[in-house]
Amino acid sequence: GTVPESPAAQQTGTVAMSSTDAKVALEVGHDLSRLLQGALQQPEAFAAVPAVFQRPLVPTAGGPAISLDDARALAGKSRLYRSRSGSDLASRAVAGGARVLEDSVPEARAVADALGAIDLDPWDRMLAAAIDSPLLTAVNAALRAAGERIVVIAAAGLGEEVRSLDLQPLRLRGSPWHGRRVVVVGQDNPWLRDAAAALSDRPRAAVFAALDYLADRLDLPAEPRARLLHAAARAAVREAST
Repeated sequence: GTVPESPAAQQTGTVAMSSTDAKVALEVGHDLSRLLQGALQQPEAFAAVPAVFQRPLVPTAGGPAISLDDARALAGKSRLYRSRSGSDLASRAVAGGARVLEDSVPEARAVADALGAIDLDPWDRMLAAAIDSPLLTAVNAALRAAGERIVVIAAAGLGEEVRSLDLQPLRLRGSPWHGRRVVVVGQDNPWLRDAAAALSDRPRAAVFAALDYLADRLDLPAEPRARLLHAAARAAVREAST
């Protein structure tokens, strides 16, 4: 059973547990980051100490600390974020009510690492340095026409990598990215080069090729994928027949 807290423990904020006769101290600044990490890695070992999961022990940027239970629930919905630099995107996200872990604090960093919190700082840099092109302008026009809230941009240094982030939960009021799912492709991505090369002679075929590639890389659900590609394919067929 659980060992009751002693008067000294109550005064110092120490929570004791009995699980194979182990005791766990919850004291800020006393290996709290290791404690939180251990609780996430082996939650069954802390089942007798629900306070580990329920107390607001995880620091956030510009807001109150949250509990491990809250952090786990947010991470499960891909809505747990982290920031170290206090970037503009992170500041906007905090203003919109998002939970952004303060990555410069060991306790928050340990939880962010364990739960895979989304780092907003590199996204801030990518959005600020977004590269447009005639091909991506045409691709984004096709996405809007299909009713998709996806916007595609290019960035340097990604190679063939494709990254995606849904910015809708961040509530970026007054931002061009408000409510969008942003997809970033490498500026030197081979499909981008090939499709861009075909744009002047076969623009609709180039857009279809780009959308088909993106739909595959993003693992879009069957219905929106079919709707998007059907319209683009019809346009490409009409183009080929003229």
